[in-house]
Amino acid sequence: MASTSNSARSEAISRFMLMGFKEKFVTRAVDAHAEGDEERILEALLSYNTPDESPPRDIEWDDDLDEVSDFSSIGCLQNEL
Repeated sequence: MASTSNSARSEAISRFMLMGFKEKFVTRAVDAHAEGDEERILEALLSYNTPDESPPRDIEWDDDLDEVSDFSSIGCLQNEL
């Protein structure tokens, strides 16, 4: 790769990492699509299956919340806008 290609590669990696993708996946996708097609890079990133990083499916919700009292202060924000 030429130095301009290295610069474009670094910029693409930085841009996708700022979107929240992990560096190891970003570099893999960028290298796989060396032509720099960002749409294809994004599609590749979205297609990577990382089940070890998925949130647990057995999330326990707190049933003790009182919907009225816990969210009653939200209405006051409308007056501040």
